[in-house]
Amino acid sequence: MKILIINYYFEPFVGAHAYRWSQIAKVWAAEGHEVEVIAGRVGDTRCEVRDDVTVERIGFVRRQSGMSSSSTTSSEKVNALRSATVGLLKKVNRFFFWPDGLWHWLPFLLASLLKRRHVKYDLVVSYSPTFSAHVGGLFFKKINKNIGRWIADYGDPFSTSNSMPPNNFKIYKWLNFFFENRVFKFCDKVVFTNKRTLREYVECFGLTSCSKASVIPHAVDVGAFFQQKKPVRTQPYNLVYVGAFHRGIREPFMMVGFFNELCKRLDIVVNVYGPLNGVPHSEVNTGCVKHHGAVSRDRAIELVREADILINIENSNCVMTPSKIVEYVATGLPIINFYEKERAELLCDERLSGRLLHVKNLASLDSACAFISRAVLERVSLDHIEMVLFSYSINNVADKYLDGVCE
Repeated sequence: MKILIINYYFEPFVGAHAYRWSQIAKVWAAEGHEVEVIAGRVGDTRCEVRDDVTVERIGFVRRQSGMSSSSTTSSEKVNALRSATVGLLKKVNRFFFWPDGLWHWLPFLLASLLKRRHVKYDLVVSYSPTFSAHVGGLFFKKINKNIGRWIADYGDPFSTSNSMPPNNFKIYKWLNFFFENRVFKFCDKVVFTNKRTLREYVECFGLTSCSKASVIPHAVDVGAFFQQKKPVRTQPYNLVYVGAFHRGIREPFMMVGFFNELCKRLDIVVNVYGPLNGVPHSEVNTGCVKHHGAVSRDRAIELVREADILINIENSNCVMTPSKIVEYVATGLPIINFYEKERAELLCDERLSGRLLHVKNLASLDSACAFISRAVLERVSLDHIEMVLFSYSINNVADKYLDGVCE
């Protein structure tokens, strides 16, 4: 089959959005499919072949975290003026842009798709952490009559994302709903990563057809995360949290307070890695909790595998499920999960009983002491974790997208 993937984030971009479709593209290419990708630029390269996947890179060059351009030393007054000017421009940009922060990629995407208007594709997948990809998919469906199927895949919700609005809803809410309705009308399949997001869209847009909307979960390579052999560790126990915090969505305060009470009963150290996104450093880096800042994905995997206990904080006021939950489970390590209301479906799997402790308040301190002391001594097999995560394996996830196409 000839397949086109529209996704701004593709290797060497890092993160969950890049990982998902970079891995699926490799699986399809290895199976003999002809796979093309339209992605964002990270350097001077405009076109390349990665693992038999042809990648066209379009748009402005975007630097990733840790990359910075050379700069000359300036006075404090000049730096302050520059900072204030940049801050003002960002506010103006944030007020007016549509559909989201990657609006500038859309014109380049439409131009690239226009060049392909006579090319026959058996499958087109648009992936939306940026809704520009779906706008591009809709445009391509209109101008190219040779598309077999178009799948609109959602990494993040769009019109319904009230907790993390992608644009200024006061101006564009009607436009968001208009275009999203058009996407649902003309695509052949809509995919979400969890049932909560699907339910929200069913309630909002009436996506009642199972053939039209479905759930395909986050993908994981269990072998890359599973901790085969880990020596029994003596105290202090190393508890690790890797991930970003977001005000009103994923906040650290309950976790910090809980572990600073727990450390009075048990010798622990809590190491936190990831951006704070406006959460005061002093409110995280306190007592036994140490904040170390953001790290690369490769380093994050190392830190997760070196932990004795992993820490997860469920989203509140947000239906999205972070992909790291699947990666946490793939390690086979015990997990302490903080939540306010709902818990991720995977973390409620009975087959993980004994490897998970769900914490809602300080009443769980005694349970946490017993859980940590016991769980660090117990091991689970790779076969057991692969059984639990069977539907999350990269090959199975890749195959689900081809259901109804390879017939």
